[in-house]
Amino acid sequence: NGFNVDYNVRKAFGTGTYFAENALYSKDYMVSKNEITFMFLCNVIYSPVENKQNGIFVIADNNAAYPKYLIAFHKNAK
Repeated sequence: NGFNVDYNVRKAFGTGTYFAENALYSKDYMVSKNEITFMFLCNVIYSPVENKQNGIFVIADNNAAYPKYLIAFHKNAK
């Protein structure tokens, strides 16, 4: 069923689910457990109501993005 936009409580660029073009940007917002963190690589359907700020996309439609891969890595990896 995609992502639930109601989980976004900050709403820095508006209501929606946030996606970044650059994974390095996203890793700073992830919570790690035992220094291992997880990231989704997603397919995102763009719509005319999206907001784009510095490579950050805000998708307001719950069904406009679907996880394709779950990537696990050490958060401090270079």
